[in-house]
Amino acid sequence: AVTLYVHPVVDSALWERVLRPGAADLVVVNVDSGPGHAPDPVFAEALHARDHSARDDNARHDNARDHSAPATLLGYVDTDYGRRDVHDVRAEARLWRDRYGVTSVFLDQVISGTGPDGRVDVDALLFFTDLANALRRDGVAMLAGNPGTVPHPRVLRLLDVTCVRETDLETHLTAPAPP
Repeated sequence: AVTLYVHPVVDSALWERVLRPGAADLVVVNVDSGPGHAPDPVFAEALHARDHSARDDNARHDNARDHSAPATLLGYVDTDYGRRDVHDVRAEARLWRDRYGVTSVFLDQVISGTGPDGRVDVDALLFFTDLANALRRDGVAMLAGNPGTVPHPRVLRLLDVTCVRETDLETHLTAPAPP
């Protein structure tokens, strides 16, 4: 998984490299801490070009393809550890779909499901269950989340992908996180 939080105008070469089929399985895209306050035509065009490039590349190969599929794009949405209103989170997920055709979501700052005392936070789990179910009903294809730690098993079951550590690849390979 790769975060692509730089605007395509700032580093178009990075966009091309990261969005090339086979470069990553998942790519989290972020206009401005989410889908942005208004549609960004440059951002939309970069994603549109990626879709056409992937289709053209697929058309060049037969059924025994020797290349990887394009990455799944996930639109960045912050939940502020359950402090953001469910309707606002759902609205941002819809904006990703409507503005940019991105149907999967990366929820940042997701609740872990346990309180500071280590006990289960039932209210937080109920909130997150409602949110995840609402996003699925809204048509979110893949739901990823970042609690920044190993969450309660209920949170793990609600997400397709869970991020428990953010680091660069070198650090990840040379200094693994404690179990």
